[in-house]
Amino acid sequence: MAKNTEHLGLYEKESTDGNDTFNVQAMMNDNWDKIDQFAKNTDDKILNLGATSNSGNAYSVSAPSSFILQDGQLLLVKFNADSTGAISLNVGGTGAKSVKDYFKNPVTNVSADLPAILSYESSSDSFILSGKGGDGTAVSNDIRLGKTATTKNGLVTGTLDLSNVTSDNLRSGVVIDGVTGKSSVIDTADGTATAPQIRQGQTAYVNGAKVTGTNPVQATGAQTITPGTSDVVKPAGIYDGDITIKGDINLVASNVISGKSIFGVAGIVEEKQEFSDYLKNYNASNLQPIGYFENEGMWASKTDTATSANNIAILYNNIGNIVKQVINPDSTGCYLPIQVSKNYILWLGHGSFSQHIQITDKNGTIIKNITLTNSPYSCGFKEVSGGLRIYCESANSFTIYDMNGNQIGYFTATHGINYCTAYIPTKNGMIFSGGATGSPYTSYVLYINDSDNTFKDIFYSASAIISCMFMFSNSLQL
Repeated sequence: MAKNTEHLGLYEKESTDGNDTFNVQAMMNDNWDKIDQFAKNTDDKILNLGATSNSGNAYSVSAPSSFILQDGQLLLVKFNADSTGAISLNVGGTGAKSVKDYFKNPVTNVSADLPAILSYESSSDSFILSGKGGDGTAVSNDIRLGKTATTKNGLVTGTLDLSNVTSDNLRSGVVIDGVTGKSSVIDTADGTATAPQIRQGQTAYVNGAKVTGTNPVQATGAQTITPGTSDVVKPAGIYDGDITIKGDINLVASNVISGKSIFGVAGIVEEKQEFSDYLKNYNASNLQPIGYFENEGMWASKTDTATSANNIAILYNNIGNIVKQVINPDSTGCYLPIQVSKNYILWLGHGSFSQHIQITDKNGTIIKNITLTNSPYSCGFKEVSGGLRIYCESANSFTIYDMNGNQIGYFTATHGINYCTAYIPTKNGMIFSGGATGSPYTSYVLYINDSDNTFKDIFYSASAIISCMFMFSNSLQL
């Protein structure tokens, strides 16, 4: 049976075809034509196939009927259209073959109407585009100064100047083109210091800029500050040494007068008040002392002898002159001023008002009218946190009220009591003194402790009550 040879496609008969008729055209003439065409193709070296056609990035081109695709076959074609991606080429119906550059990268950017030389590479079954350096996109400033490169745009001469890429110009830890950055070159973009925060005369780098400090140096050694009566102001700036503010072991509450504060230490010492000058210049006619306050004066109660009703609280200075008079504003005129505190005057009613007391300020404005549970012989009061404690003495008993007239304590005396002549406020209670019934006539001193509402006899004898009071005047605040 007849067959064709592998490479030139020559027609040949098998030995078993001995009885076939010899055909001159098929067996000789056609074979010689193929050999002649092969010889012609070999002489031309490159087979010029002309322009391609395409469907997208798939290109095809016609080839002579005798065309045989062989390894190393050189072809000259002209692509009819620009490509938009990796291309393939089908030559003479031999099948679509991928087109690659010399480095076996897919060719993606052939241009229309430009001739291209391709060679067939059988092991990868692909065409290799000759003279194609890939898809380089570098431009001049991508290429080192003085160097050249061939890209899709042709030969490009580099303009990239790396002469300034030196260690001094690179940040620490950065390597560029084999050059390592200098250790002292650091990024200062995160710096936030300002000139007033930097020591005067010193410099720093903040966010790429050199900053000279303006924060003044106020002292270069240790300093000691002793407190006094005026503030000690240390100007803002830098102090190199320790600053010691002197303390004093005597600065304790027990060394500070009550009502005063020294460097935040509130005093608890009750100050003895001196009022001997007031007593020397005091006119006792129709007057009864009811209070004394340093830097204010001595208060006394005066009864108008004309009416025996219009009672007045009078403030005297230390030479016996009247500083102020406060007349009870009640229209009845039946209230006697019996004691003065720091901020208030206590008035005791008499006659038909004997079961009533009034609290006024030191200008005579009524603060409270209080009705008591019984008629007291005498009353006294003291200022406490949150208001007043009012002590009222009746026969053999004491009743304690708050500022609103609520009864908050009651005590029965051990001995008979006629009348309290003095009420002495203390820090934690009240001392009472007066006369008691009996024969002979006796005097007493009693004490009520406010913290636990206890009642105690301090003195009870026939001794003159004045001696008791002088003793207490040396140890208690009046």
